[in-house]
Formats: sequence, C-alpha cells, structure tokens
Amino acid sequence: MDDKVSIVLVFLFCVVLIPSTAYSDHPPPRIQGTPKPQYVARLGDTKRLRCAVTGLPPPSITWIKNDQPLHQSERIKKLNEDKTIKIKGVRLEDRGNYTCIAENPLGKVNLTLQLHVRHDENLTATDSPSATKRPTTEHQARAGAPVFSDPNLLKRSFRAWPASQSIRLKCQATGAPPLRYIWLKDGKDIKNRRLDPYVNASLWYLKLRDLVPADSGRYTCLVSNRYGSINHTFTLQVVARPHSAPILMRGFPMNKTVQVGDNATFTCNVHTNGIHMDFIWLKWTSMPTYEDILNSFDSFDSFRRIDPHYYKAVQVKSNYSLMVNIVNVTEDDFGLYICYVRNPMGKDFRSAYLIKYVKPMVPGTETKFEYDAFVIFSSQDSDWVTKTLIPTLEEIHHFKCCVHYRDFVLGVPYRENMVNSVYKSRKTIAVVSKNFFKSNYCCSEMEYALHRLMERRDDSVVVIKLDEVNREKIPKELRKRSYIDYAKKFEKHHWERKLVDCLTIPNDQPQEQVL
Repeated sequence: MDDKVSIVLVFLFCVVLIPSTAYSDHPPPRIQGTPKPQYVARLGDTKRLRCAVTGLPPPSITWIKNDQPLHQSERIKKLNEDKTIKIKGVRLEDRGNYTCIAENPLGKVNLTLQLHVRHDENLTATDSPSATKRPTTEHQARAGAPVFSDPNLLKRSFRAWPASQSIRLKCQATGAPPLRYIWLKDGKDIKNRRLDPYVNASLWYLKLRDLVPADSGRYTCLVSNRYGSINHTFTLQVVARPHSAPILMRGFPMNKTVQVGDNATFTCNVHTNGIHMDFIWLKWTSMPTYEDILNSFDSFDSFRRIDPHYYKAVQVKSNYSLMVNIVNVTEDDFGLYICYVRNPMGKDFRSAYLIKYVKPMVPGTETKFEYDAFVIFSSQDSDWVTKTLIPTLEEIHHFKCCVHYRDFVLGVPYRENMVNSVYKSRKTIAVVSKNFFKSNYCCSEMEYALHRLMERRDDSVVVIKLDEVNREKIPKELRKRSYIDYAKKFEKHHWERKLVDCLTIPNDQPQEQVL
C-alpha cells in the first residue's frame, strides 16, 4: 500500500513541475505580425477567418461571436487546431465581430476580426470574378467599383460629440450606379431610435438626432455595386461636457523604449472634453515646427495618420483617454508621435517618442572613459554652453567633453549615439532650464543618464540649473542631490570651481562633498 501511495505522489509531482520548468523561459501567447482586422464576403461565399497567434506551449483557442460563444454547425467549422473558422454559404447573419482567445499556462491574448457581408442585389451566379474585381471597359474604368469621394475626411474616424446634439456621418462614394449604402452599428442593423424613429440607414450619410450616451459605438458604412464594395467604420463617443476648448493632461503620452517586434501603447489623457472634438494620432517622418503641428489637419507631407483601427477610447469617470497601439514594432515605427485634438473652441496636442532599445556599451572595469563629460542641453541654451561652459572646461581646465553637434558619429541612429555618449563619458552634465524640459531629445538623453545612474550607482550625473525653472520638473532621482544653481548671483562666482572639483573626483565619491 505504501509503495502505491509513493508512486502516485511521484507521478503528481512530475505532472505539476514539468510544465513550469519546461516553459519558464518562453513568452506568453502573442499576435503574429499585423493581422488582417476586417474581412468582406459576398452572400453564398466560403470565408476563412484566421486567428494569427503563437505561443509555447501551443495555446488553446476559444472563439466568440458578438460576445457569445461560437458553436460549430454544418456551415461553420473550426480547422487547424481551432485557429481557423471556415464559413460555408455566407449569410447576412454571419456578419459581426469574431474574437479568438488564445490561452496557455503563461497567459492569454485576444484578437478580434470583423466580417462584413456584401449583399449586392444585382450580382448573379454567372458574374465572373474578374468582372467584380476590375472594370472591363473605358466607361467602367471611369465609373466602375465604388470609391470614396473624400478619403481625407474618412481619416477622421474617431468622433467625440456632445449629448443632445445631432451628427451626420458621411461616406459618399462614386461609382457605377446603382450604389447601395448600408449602415451598421457594432456590426448589426441599426434599429429605430426612441428619439428618432425614422432614422434612415440606407443613405450616403447617417444622421443621428438628439444624441444620448447609448449612441456611442462603431458605425460601419458599406457601399456596393455590381463591380465591388468598400466599407469604412467611424467610432462615435457621446459625451456630456460644457462648451470649452480641449485640454490634454501634461505628462502624457510618455516616451516608450522597446525592441523591434515588441508592441507599444501610447495614452493621450483628456483633462477637459470640449464639443465636436476630432482626435488623430500622427507619426512624424521629420522634426515638425510648432506651426506644422497646429496645421496637422490641413497638411499631409511630413507625417502619416495612424489607422483609427488601432485606437481605443477608455473612459475614467467623466474623462476619458485615447490609446493607440503599435503592434509588432518595425524600424519605421520609431520616432515622434503626436496626439492632436481640436474643436471649434480651440486645439491642443501632446507628443512622445517611440525609442529603439540599444544595448549600452558599458566599459569594463579597467577601460578608460573616452570623455570626461557628456553635456546635454537645449538648443535654445546653446549660446551659454558653447561660449562659456565648453571653453571653460576644455580650454582652461583641459577636460574632454562630448557634445552632440560635434561628437555624435555620422550614420549611427540618434538614440544609439545618445546611449553610447552616456556610457563613454565619466560624467553627464545636464544643463537644465525651462527650455530643457520642452525638448524631447533632452528628456531622452536624461532618461539614459538616469538609467546608468540607477544601474551602476556611480553618481555620474551633474546638474547645472541655468534659470528659474521649477525645481519640481527635475527628475525625482536628482531632487535630493546637490546641484549648481547658476541662476543665483552668488553661484556665478563659484560654479566653475565646483564643477571642476566634481569632474575630478571618482564616481564612487558622493558629489555632496564637493557641490
């Protein structure tokens, strides 16, 4: 009897421990690449929806449709270990949101796919596929498959609108007549509204009168003719706020540092919601001026709009946040992102950088530093830095300084130059000012310097306070440390001696003994 009990206990012990030890180094389930979020099918077609997820151990897949469990039938089958849904003889009731939930012992991930069903009355079984894909005559080439008349208008897909007001969502298109328009809300037919029983969901625009919070949702416009179909989705958020200009919370979005292949999320927090607000997220391809940003709705040369499909509105009490997700980050995704909002009363914006993680080049214990100090400063303060600070350190005291305009390596990404300069220098001198904290570049360089400070505990950051900048803006890691307050008159006679003494002491000696 004792032997049997021992055998059972050993078996249970193995069953419990083997999964945790075998897969402890593997990531949880994740989405592969950039999945196709929307599918379009004609009545009677066969359509496959794929759950593009991966994981180790292989995750179990559960499907739900419009928040209800999806059951197999003669028409609907689950294939490829439940990763694929096959729908035979597509019907109108098949349209909607299909969500796959992938789960294993390390975690789970959700992926939602939207299926639109095109029900063109003029299509017949004898129509050839080529006839529905491309025009075959000169007349059809000019007016064949439907095309949206104003694609720029459609890029403004997120709408926040005040309660009790009316709104018109437009998706006018051109193409061979007759054009058929169908509007859906959250993937379903729009039913009569209590305040507007005669709402018409078959025009090129959808007018909603006397909005209430229940009208919030995703409105999809389907446009079709015998040569093809197109669709576009608007996200409507009904809010009850006073008439005011929008105000975005300071400090958001925050810079993100990720590796290629990771996912990143930026959050734009609304402090005051105004009326008739338009939100957009922009990825800039070049450094914009203040005027460039203010004119973002009118110019399309220096940025690309982030597809609203990747937006997510999150309500917190009476305010809400607008999030944007960058999935499977590539080299092209790194750079400056701006959350921009406007209404008839005014406009506001906030920005942040998506930064590529660079493994720092940490010198060995016996390696000498290439520079005595890496100087970070705003270009608005370059006059004092280039005419006073650098000449004093290099020409009088013979220190070797690293400054971006002279010493950054050509051809190397800017972020990588920042990291290398921090770790190749014995000290980092931060010339903080009101201008300093307005510069995303300065904030990024400070972030890398603080990372080294906390990682190596080597007191490597020296702060020079150049003007009357609010002390609360200084990173909390440095607030309890001494600094040179150049803005005070009596410090102007001693800053040079204090800085030179600080640069000559070892990094493991506290700077408070000098400053």
